[in-house]
Amino acid sequence: MKSEANESLWSFEGETLRMTGVPNLDIDLTSLPKDVSPPDYWQERAACYGLDAEVFFPTTEEEAGLALSY
Repeated sequence: MKSEANESLWSFEGETLRMTGVPNLDIDLTSLPKDVSPPDYWQERAACYGLDAEVFFPTTEEEAGLALSY
């Protein structure tokens, strides 16, 4: 299949699909931050920090009360 610049062609179930308008951006990848994930400091300040995770997966209504209190 012949395609013009900045255009992608592919076939699906015998039908030719066309994707156009994808911009060709000049991005300096070295200027992007190395670590894009935000720091998770909020987890250390959470009221439930250090509790056993089992508290939040109750098997009875009675056990649910403890999880809801946090």
